[in-house]
Amino acid sequence: MLTGANVAHPGDTPAAAAAPAAALPAHYATSLRRVGDALFDEKSGVTTVFVNELAGSVTGFSQERYPDGSVIVMEFAQPQRDGEGELMRDARGQPLKGKIDYLAVMRRIAGFGAIYADERAGEWEFSTYRPDGSALITPDKAVHCASCHRKAGSDRDFVYRIRAWSAP
Repeated sequence: MLTGANVAHPGDTPAAAAAPAAALPAHYATSLRRVGDALFDEKSGVTTVFVNELAGSVTGFSQERYPDGSVIVMEFAQPQRDGEGELMRDARGQPLKGKIDYLAVMRRIAGFGAIYADERAGEWEFSTYRPDGSALITPDKAVHCASCHRKAGSDRDFVYRIRAWSAP
């Protein structure tokens, strides 16, 4: 279930204005489906992607558009390290996740994204949250997220689909 207040943005369609703004889904780690294995790099730490049922219906690198109502949550966490600074891994070799730094949310609704003007990335709205669910970056301040996702391209509906995107 999504949390958040209804927020209308300039240029929103009536359907978009009636929908809640991108919000951190309550209990995202158990209410959404984890997509693939967590990824690690030194810059981003351990990244885990979760999707709702609608977003999960789009698989692979197809040119299919995500359905309205799609929600994607990217969880960014510190990796666990041993006393010598080496990455700790589970039995499958995946990095162990430590403290969560922040969560980024993408939500697709017809008409969303108009607030980003020339940097619009399709029908997506973006926001970022602290682990406690409080907002770090509200949708109206997330133009830099939209600008980056424009680089993923319209043929991918502005969503980066990386190695982690396959089902575990």
